[in-house]
Amino acid sequence: MITKIKDAFDSLRAIWGRFRTGRSGNAVFWYAGSSLICQVLRFAALLWMMKFLGDVSWNDWGKFQLVLGLSMITANLGQNEGLVALKPGENDLYGFQILCSLAGGLLSIPLSYGLVQHFAWTNNRIAELWWLIPLTVLLSIFSMTAAMHAQREFRFKRIAFSSIASLAVYFATVLILSTQIDDFRVFVAAQLAELAILLLLTGSFIPWRSLSSSLSRKSFDYYCKRFIPATSPQILIGNLSANLNLFLLNRYASAQIGLYEQVQRLVQIPMSVSINLIDRPILVLAAERQEDSPAIRRLLLLSLLVVPCIAGAACAVVYFGFLVLGPRYLEEARFIGIKGVLPFFLIPAILQPIAAVTRTVMIGTGKAKSVLLSSITILAAKAAVGVPLVMLGHGAIGIALAIGAGALAGIFVDLYLLRVSLHQPEPESASDLAAVAVAEKRSPLDPEQNQRQGNDL
Repeated sequence: MITKIKDAFDSLRAIWGRFRTGRSGNAVFWYAGSSLICQVLRFAALLWMMKFLGDVSWNDWGKFQLVLGLSMITANLGQNEGLVALKPGENDLYGFQILCSLAGGLLSIPLSYGLVQHFAWTNNRIAELWWLIPLTVLLSIFSMTAAMHAQREFRFKRIAFSSIASLAVYFATVLILSTQIDDFRVFVAAQLAELAILLLLTGSFIPWRSLSSSLSRKSFDYYCKRFIPATSPQILIGNLSANLNLFLLNRYASAQIGLYEQVQRLVQIPMSVSINLIDRPILVLAAERQEDSPAIRRLLLLSLLVVPCIAGAACAVVYFGFLVLGPRYLEEARFIGIKGVLPFFLIPAILQPIAAVTRTVMIGTGKAKSVLLSSITILAAKAAVGVPLVMLGHGAIGIALAIGAGALAGIFVDLYLLRVSLHQPEPESASDLAAVAVAEKRSPLDPEQNQRQGNDL
C-alpha cells in the first residue's frame, strides 16, 4: 500500500510538471483561479441575502428553483455531448446543436407553466412570474453553449473573466435589490442578471451563422443516432435525482425549503472549490491513459487521497467562517437554525467530490453504461433514505442524510465498476466511443450550474 501511495505521488509530480506549462496548465490555472474568486463572491452575496431576506422569501425561491430544475430537463438531451466531441473541421455540425438547444428552451415554456399550475402554490407571485423560468432556461442553455465553444478553443482566460464579471453583477444586483424588495424576486433578478452578462461576454463564441446548414442529414445522424439515444437516459435520471430533494421537501416539509436552500448554497462553495481545482486534469489524463490500467489506478488513488483533503479543508473554512460571520449578519434564531443543520450537510459535501472523482474517471475511460448504472444507484439510494426520513418529519436533515447515502452508494458502485472495467482494454460498446471523445474535450461545470443542468450528485 505504501508503495502504491509513493507511486501515486510520483505521478502527482509528473502531472504537475506537465500542467505547469503549456496550454493545458494555463487552462487549469484560469479555470481553478476564477472558481475561487467566484466562490468568495457567492459567499459574500449569500451572507448578505441571509441578512436582508426572510424565511418566506427563501421558501418561495426554493419552490421557484424546483420548477426551474425540472424545466431544465429540456435543456440538454445529448446534443451538448455531441458538440464537445466534434473533431476540428466539422464546423458544419455546429448548427444542429444550436437548433436543438433553442427547441429545448422553447419546450420549457409549456413545461414550466404546467408545473406551476400543477403545484398550485398559494403564493400568486410565483404563478405571475412563471414566464421568467423558461427565460432563465434559455439564457442558461446559450450561456452553456457559448462556454463549450470557448472551451473548445481553450479560451479559459476569457471564460474566467466573464465568470467573475457576471458574479460581480450578481452581487451588485443582490446588494441593490435586497434593501428594496423582501421577496424571492431578488434571487430571480440576480440570477437573470448573472446569466445575461455571461451570455453577453461569451455569446460571440457561438457560431450563429452555422444555423444555415443545421438541417442536414449528416447533422441528424450525428446527434440523433449517435449521442441523444446514448446519453439522454443518464441525463433524465440525473435531473430527477437533482430535483428529488426539493420535491420531497415541497411534498412533506414545505416549511423547511428555505432552510434547505440556505444551507445547500453554503455547502456548494466547498464543493465547487474541491471539484474545480482537480477535475479537469483527472478527466484529460483518464481519457489519454484509458488503455493503461496501472496508470489509471495510480491516478484514481492519487485523486482519492487529494480530493477529500481539499474538500475537508474547504468545508472547515466555510463552517468556521459561518460561525464567525453568521452572528454579525443573521438574527439569532436563523443563525441557530442553520448552525444546527449545517454539519449534516458538510459530510455529503466531502463525499460528493469523491463521487465526482470516480465518475470523472469512468467518463474519461469511456464507460457510458457504468455512468448510467451509477446514476441509477445514486437516485435509488437517495430515494430509499430520503423518502421515509422526510415523511417521518426529519425535513432538511433527512435530505442531508439522503444526499450522503446517494454519494456513498455511488462511490462504492463506481469503485467496483472501475475495478472490473480496468481489466477491459476496450470501451464497453460503440456508443462509449462517444463518451471517450467527450471526455477528452469537455470541461466540467460549476456545481451550481450542474444542479441547473441536472447533475445527480
